[in-house]
Amino acid sequence: MESEGVRADNYTYPFVIKACGGSLSLAEGQRVHGKLFKLGLDSDVYICNSLCAVYAKFGCIEYAEKVFEEMPVKDLVSWNSMIGGYVAVGDGWSAVVCFQEMQVVGMKTDRFGMIGVLNACAIEGFLLTGKEIHCQVLKCMLELDVMVQTSLIDMYHKCGRVDYAQRLFDKISHKNVVVWNTMIHGYVLNARPMESFSCLKKMQETDNLRPDAITMINFLPSCTQVRALLEGESIHGYAIRRGFLPHIVLETALIDCMVPAAG
Repeated sequence: MESEGVRADNYTYPFVIKACGGSLSLAEGQRVHGKLFKLGLDSDVYICNSLCAVYAKFGCIEYAEKVFEEMPVKDLVSWNSMIGGYVAVGDGWSAVVCFQEMQVVGMKTDRFGMIGVLNACAIEGFLLTGKEIHCQVLKCMLELDVMVQTSLIDMYHKCGRVDYAQRLFDKISHKNVVVWNTMIHGYVLNARPMESFSCLKKMQETDNLRPDAITMINFLPSCTQVRALLEGESIHGYAIRRGFLPHIVLETALIDCMVPAAG
């Protein structure tokens, strides 16, 4: 494009930056960032949002912060990008602070912001803040959004409130595989292997859903907890039949299950 004398603009560069993230090329992303600075496009909100997202994707949250702090104008995407970036690097506290700052400046959140801050509460075990966000979810009428519901269930599980998670789960009329996977994982996290077994069975019999690779990864620790070697072997066979293998995370979970059970 440039070789033919066509100059890229603020509409072109967000796609270029996104391509850098897709190709996992931090050096290329930084090179583009430098070029944007020279062209005077480094203050464009769409370009800055793309830069924040790509730096966060590479785990370079300090670079994302610098871009974010220097933005003359921030929109909802800007805030959500930073919240998601903090969550991606495991810094739930900073994500919650960012969410609160967004509200202080009068920016209304959306489903993506809610999901991000709920994930942050799950990381840090911030039950009280999670409950406050739950109230905001209700006020914003997002309680029927399945991804928000799933994030709430995950948050309550990781804060040790299985009862709250179960109550939300039971209210969901149409549960997809992600919702079931989250519930299974939550039972495992809270050392309730028998509930995990029951959940997997209901998933298949009640909603007629087929477990995927994530289901297996989430469920296998419950087999380890009760030393259920036969169930682990059954899952291994299921994974082979479904073509889930090779899969490094699933294979690791299978090994973790088989070795203690056989010992």
